[in-house]
Amino acid sequence: MEIVYVCGRLIFSLASNVYQKKLSHQGLHPFYIVATTYCVLSLLATPFLGVIELSHLTYNFWVNVSLASLFDVAGWMFLVLSLSKTDLSVFGPLNAYKVVVSMLLAMLFLNEMPSVQGFLGVLIIIVGSFFLMPPVLTHQASRVMSLFADKGVRARFLSIILFSIGTIFLKKSVKDLCKSS
Repeated sequence: MEIVYVCGRLIFSLASNVYQKKLSHQGLHPFYIVATTYCVLSLLATPFLGVIELSHLTYNFWVNVSLASLFDVAGWMFLVLSLSKTDLSVFGPLNAYKVVVSMLLAMLFLNEMPSVQGFLGVLIIIVGSFFLMPPVLTHQASRVMSLFADKGVRARFLSIILFSIGTIFLKKSVKDLCKSS
């Protein structure tokens, strides 16, 4: 059953990125695109509110979930900005860096150590990404510098960092929720 969820998540994520890119090319500001996205997600989540026992939620849970939400919204703003300024062929492979940034932040702030398999996976992502970088033009210093010259790429990395920071608070809120149950 997990494979259905994973495939569904991938399909909906890709479809939303394409749809958001189309909207950004029609001149809509990223704020309106993100606001619409969150309104739709809120409507889809509303029926599940009856399942939650609000009396069991602690102050720490609300602080952590609020911070996670703030970082997530900021991440979405920069994601949509990136979509409007970068080709999907460049944008797509950058998504792999979410794993790298999340792993580093989890090590720093949550004291989590990935397995050897996790480290190898991150190493493969980093090495593989160098094959996807645009070729160096004669007047540019390196592939990395030429990639970061793109404003959309910088916005995408900022969105990845913001999403990853939000994930730290989300994980803390889930741990707090599990303790209170």
